[in-house]
Amino acid sequence: MVKHLYALAAAKKLLLTAGFNRRFAPMNQRLQQIGPANVLLVQKNRIAADQPVKFAVFDLMTHVVDTTLFLAGIETDAALTCHYQVSTLQGNLDHCSLTLELPNMTAHALMNMHAGANSETAELQNIQGSYRVVDLNSFSKRSPEGEQITTFPDWTPNLQRRGFEPLIKAFVAAVADPAHTNPVSPASSILTHELCQKLVAASTS
Repeated sequence: MVKHLYALAAAKKLLLTAGFNRRFAPMNQRLQQIGPANVLLVQKNRIAADQPVKFAVFDLMTHVVDTTLFLAGIETDAALTCHYQVSTLQGNLDHCSLTLELPNMTAHALMNMHAGANSETAELQNIQGSYRVVDLNSFSKRSPEGEQITTFPDWTPNLQRRGFEPLIKAFVAAVADPAHTNPVSPASSILTHELCQKLVAASTS
């Protein structure tokens, strides 16, 4: 479906940006700039949400998968080994995971629909330390020197914290000037949706 939408936009000479606000969240942007990771973990939890597998994956898990691809700098499945795991409870999604293996890095995308608390975390690990974003609101670095935590000023708008404002501004700039690249590359957006579709398929295999 996403490929068809991109093809339709191209045929009509229009710009299509499909997703994803978390790529533009300032704390995630900062995390992505840290540099190469050997391990990456991105997780989204819900208190107790009962949703069918396909709906939950494309409504919620798609953001986890896309954030993982963004932080890992992955835009193609070349040289990518994927492992899918889906656990259901009374026909609904209980928890699921996608593990991406590259020659020098392993990335985990996780979601638990019955975790007892709502949370969203992204952690990048390398030899310099462990860097973590919590609920898109705080950034921390933990190393042998200790832990440093950065948060937003109190009055920072939620639309900015969560990346909506930067995404919209980037899209408008790209529409105004054809020289601008698509704020979210079609290849990465298509890959996100393809991986989610394979995750859904794993629930019935």
